[in-house]
Amino acid sequence: MEEMFFSHEATSTLWLVLFGLLIWRTLFFSKFIGGIGLCHWFQIAINHIISEVMSSQAIGYANPDRLAATNGYRLTAWAALGLIFAFFTILIFERKETLGGKISKIGFELEYGIGIFIYGLICYFILSGLLGFISSITSILSAGLGVACGGFAWCYLIIYKAKGPLVSLIFASGMFLFPVLTLILGGFMGFGISAIFGIAGIVFVNFRPRWVIGIIIPILLFFGLSLYPSYMSTRDDIRSSVWGGGRIEERIEATFGGIFEKWQWFDPSDEKQLDVFNGRLNQNVLLGYSQTYLAAGQVEYAGGQTLWDGVLSLIPRIIWTNKPFQAGSYGLVTQYTGIKVSEGTSVGIGFIMEFYVNFGYIGILVGFYLLGLCVYLFDYKVGQGIQAMNFPVFIYYFIAGQCFMNILGSFVVVGPALVGGLILTWIYLRIFQNRLQVKKWVDSSNISANGFVVSKKQSLFS
Repeated sequence: MEEMFFSHEATSTLWLVLFGLLIWRTLFFSKFIGGIGLCHWFQIAINHIISEVMSSQAIGYANPDRLAATNGYRLTAWAALGLIFAFFTILIFERKETLGGKISKIGFELEYGIGIFIYGLICYFILSGLLGFISSITSILSAGLGVACGGFAWCYLIIYKAKGPLVSLIFASGMFLFPVLTLILGGFMGFGISAIFGIAGIVFVNFRPRWVIGIIIPILLFFGLSLYPSYMSTRDDIRSSVWGGGRIEERIEATFGGIFEKWQWFDPSDEKQLDVFNGRLNQNVLLGYSQTYLAAGQVEYAGGQTLWDGVLSLIPRIIWTNKPFQAGSYGLVTQYTGIKVSEGTSVGIGFIMEFYVNFGYIGILVGFYLLGLCVYLFDYKVGQGIQAMNFPVFIYYFIAGQCFMNILGSFVVVGPALVGGLILTWIYLRIFQNRLQVKKWVDSSNISANGFVVSKKQSLFS
């Protein structure tokens, strides 16, 4: 398949244009979004844009994979173009009704978020372990982390409306406990990091004054760039403690003691740090090598097979006991790049590369247009749920949007995560339906006694 590359400058321009559009929408139409689209851009930026800048010759780093990284980065322009088309499609067709929510006091509304937050944590950290022998149940329960994040985000919104910026910002800092918990209890920090992006989007879009967020984001970025190499240098010790069945205090010591012992602030001139970023976060390298491998005829394009596998992954293993694939990107990176990875190591193929190995640059363009439609639609619906203070609308679409935050995953992961999260949420809402349903109406404002704004003909569960 003949490749059509954008220049390096054109690629950067397209990503900056998309970022500008998302910021414009946040500044002037924030009541209609939940921040999912903006955080989706930041996820892509970490693995394709920031990593490209850090590994480029401009900062004096002799990247051994320079050619592959450059080619891969230029291919990402098709993803940016698809997302831009999707942005304008949603902008044209969305309905901008003003729903206007109201919180009279902190209390009943907060219970919704606290309840589903605890429920999600129990499903993810406790029940998934106890019922781990039932694979179909485990795949549903593993979506509990996203459900818990949705509950946390809802609690933030209620606290912000009732208690103001300072208290809500202190509460929001608690979201960083998610990666701590996933690391200490499961040995993976990345799961927790991906999970909190949705919460961060809610905070960034709804917090005022915005200049505070403008200060916080660079600080968090610098801290994250400092944390990652320190974490990677001690990750094996942490996992040995966690997977070896160490006591909680031993895991905490291995985690915090190891990271603090090897802590170094980010230095863009430190080649050891840049090697870590280039080896694990620079997804452009793998994308570039896949382009070369496919162009040389070493392997055929998948022709939609991995995407079809994503559909088949929705069939429970209890029905299809010999289902030939599992969560993750096992073997795909090696198959389409020729790069061997260590046994037991799963290297994420990522959405851009998965679309590419199926249909080339056209696959990236069309795939990210459709992906963008989902992300920006879910973003808009989350915003509607926030404005109406409609908990079910908010939580359903928040969890759906969360599934697209892990851009290094594969579509074999997205489908089960989406279905699992919606099933867990549905079960929770069914159990507490009588508790959550609106029963009283205020004639003039359509604001219920519990603070919800809905049509008189609409049930929260319709």
